[in-house]
Amino acid sequence: MSKAPGTEAGISLTGETFRKLTHLFALIGPLVAWMIGTKNSLGIIIPLALTGVGTDYLRVRSPGFKAFIERNFGRMMRTHELPAIGEPVILNGATWTTMAFMLLLLVFDLEIVVTMFSVCMIGDGAAAMIGRRIGRHKWGRSGCSVEGSVAYFIFGVATALLIGGGGLLEIGPFSFPLLSLVAGTAVGTIAEIVPIPIDDNMAAPVGAAASMALVLQFGYGIPLEYFPAF
Repeated sequence: MSKAPGTEAGISLTGETFRKLTHLFALIGPLVAWMIGTKNSLGIIIPLALTGVGTDYLRVRSPGFKAFIERNFGRMMRTHELPAIGEPVILNGATWTTMAFMLLLLVFDLEIVVTMFSVCMIGDGAAAMIGRRIGRHKWGRSGCSVEGSVAYFIFGVATALLIGGGGLLEIGPFSFPLLSLVAGTAVGTIAEIVPIPIDDNMAAPVGAAASMALVLQFGYGIPLEYFPAF
């Protein structure tokens, strides 16, 4: 079946806009985490992640619950995120994003988490909005475009500098080497488009944070703390 005008992956431009607004809402996560610390943040995000998984499970077991979710949130969900009753559980983008933030908090230093998670949320939103409007050269995952990827990288680097470029721009709460910020953003951009069997809402933040950590540790010899909550 051909897609209706203005739709992509089964979601309209309006639905995509609302979907990406949830990414902006997700920026509350790193802000709160920076204010209350890793351990307290995990006490909030772990139950939220489990709730998300439970909700996605119920969607394929309870017709009434499935109808409720799709009636209220269906326009923001992609076709593959709408399995029929009895089919395998499919996690939606919001659940993947919550799980990604939880994993970052479990593994990486909080300053890296705040910086790269914010980069990916802003970059992904920019890529979707610009790519859907002016994207002409398709590549990578379904729905991705060169124009969208360029937007992801540009907005991502800008976000990285605003948050982690304190030593460069004399603004932002953190001071990281420029190369680490650019490397993390670049890997996040690539993870967004590479057709791998991992949801991009998980692959991009984890890839970005891991790349930034590797550059800091092995490129600049900066000691990092892993699994900070333990």
